Amino acid sequence: RKELGFDDSFCILSFGGSLGAGKINELGADLIEWHSGKRNINHIPSLIAMAKFKLNCYCLDEAHKYCEKAIEVLTIYNERLQSGEAYYTMGRVLEAKGDIDNAYNNLWYINLCSLCATQNKIDQFTNRQLLSI
Repeated sequence: RKELGFDDSFCILSFGGSLGAGKINELGADLIEWHSGKRNINHIPSLIAMAKFKLNCYCLDEAHKYCEKAIEVLTIYNERLQSGEAYYTMGRVLEAKGDIDNAYNNLWYINLCSLCATQNKIDQFTNRQLLSI
């Protein structure tokens, strides 16, 4: 703890990946809920994992709530997304609920964000080339 700069408060260290990552995130969310006694989880991978889990169980209202919380946490300081996974999952949940228009809007938003990120990177390359002339 001292080496990593953590105090004595409750801390979860989780690691893993590939096929086990989803289960680790689900268990992490359960552990946070168990320890805190509430569902105020702000760990984005756990929120998205729980949304997917609830979607697969066809608990659509719960999946929707997890997606909303993940998107709220993701966009609290910045509307530009690093990943569109929360919006993609929300689109799948809305589609399963029969809300096709809003599902489409979520999926379109991901497309728009990825286009903006790509354009920003192209602009960076262009500026580097102009500076080197």
